[in-house]
Amino acid sequence: MTVLVTGGAGFIGSHLADRLVAQGRPVTLLDDLRTGRVANIRHLLDHEGFELRVGDLRDPAVLKAVADRGIFDVIYHLAAIHYIPECVAHPVETLSVNVVGTQALLSSISCRRLVFASTGDVYAPREGPHREDESPAPFNVYGLSKFFGERLLESASRVRESAAFVIARLFNVYGPRETNPHIIPQLVQQIRGGHHIRLGNLWPRRDYSYVADTVEALLALGDVPLSTPLDVFNVGTGDTASVEELVTLLEQILGTSIQIEFDTERARLIERPHLQADISKIQRTTTWRPTHSLRDGLKQMCMAEGLLP
Repeated sequence: MTVLVTGGAGFIGSHLADRLVAQGRPVTLLDDLRTGRVANIRHLLDHEGFELRVGDLRDPAVLKAVADRGIFDVIYHLAAIHYIPECVAHPVETLSVNVVGTQALLSSISCRRLVFASTGDVYAPREGPHREDESPAPFNVYGLSKFFGERLLESASRVRESAAFVIARLFNVYGPRETNPHIIPQLVQQIRGGHHIRLGNLWPRRDYSYVADTVEALLALGDVPLSTPLDVFNVGTGDTASVEELVTLLEQILGTSIQIEFDTERARLIERPHLQADISKIQRTTTWRPTHSLRDGLKQMCMAEGLLP
């Protein structure tokens, strides 16, 4: 089974590549290395059937070179600008990479199944878990760019009878190799420098999914039989935690006290108060279940970052 992973040298993509290679699948990674890192996948470069192709998803020459490899069994489309402050600061580039890049991929490379990494940010802000049958109402330009990507897949599914399309709405993924300064890697980085840290808003609640669980969900969605040309699945844990609760868990894991100082420059002026996944659909449809509690995942990350032996 041949596989293409766009954004494959990035955070989630490199962990996904590890699992695909371990399964013995021929894997091609496409990454422009804007945030992805060769170091994340260097240990895979000598594996038979593994290829890293460096280039922009919007470059016709790059896409032709990848398309010349033939029809892929599965494409995991992870390439995107997804750090929300960067998306807000650079909306034109965000829409170009996330929307134009997605259409370029759909127009240029053939596959039997495409799994698209979307986001829980396509949902309207509200309390409680979100279900896949809710009408999307994106909260920011990142969510809007992914909503447009979902609509492009919907359009493709109507005309490409030989392909199936899966939308995976990912919630807040964390773990080793993070390439953007999201809250958990920021916490770990600051704690490494001392136990006095500076944070913005402490009250937002998020559904934090450990990267290994997210990867297993993507693999399940790459293989699961589908009854329709396009289907949508949330990928999260079904639980939430606030930033303040993250700090408390890290104090317990590390056995130390952490002092928090509020930093106005880190506080987002417009902040979604609550984002939580209802994961009953993916659990009904596949055998996948999240296996890492938030405490387990944070402990694994602390170990990987050298904060624990």
